[in-house]
Amino acid sequence: MSRKPLLLVPVAFLALASSLSAQKEVSGQKDVAMAQEFNFSVSEAKKETDAVAEIDKKIATTTDLKEGCGLLAEKLDHLGKADALLDRMIYAAKELKRRKETESAEKQQKSVRQSIEITKGDDDRLCSALRAG
Repeated sequence: MSRKPLLLVPVAFLALASSLSAQKEVSGQKDVAMAQEFNFSVSEAKKETDAVAEIDKKIATTTDLKEGCGLLAEKLDHLGKADALLDRMIYAAKELKRRKETESAEKQQKSVRQSIEITKGDDDRLCSALRAG
């Protein structure tokens, strides 16, 4: 009988070590997934902001109100997508404990949200009569 407890102690330590190893593996997998999410969001947000820049160029040269209103709606769509991607980027950066990336994404998101408000104001001011008529 005195031997059983001696055998159980090493088994218990093995079980604990195995459990800790599994937790590290899960944590490592989560970090990999969050890093992939962050990188994906960065890439997609860049595509959206590049699309907004192209639309801004078109807006600057258009003289047709209907076309301009369509471009404003398209710009709002891309800005909305960029805002959502920045939400995902901020979440992933926080999960990865990347303070600089979190702060940078938060600043970018503030700028995108300001652009959304300005563009909505332009849309309301310029396009409401077109939609009503």
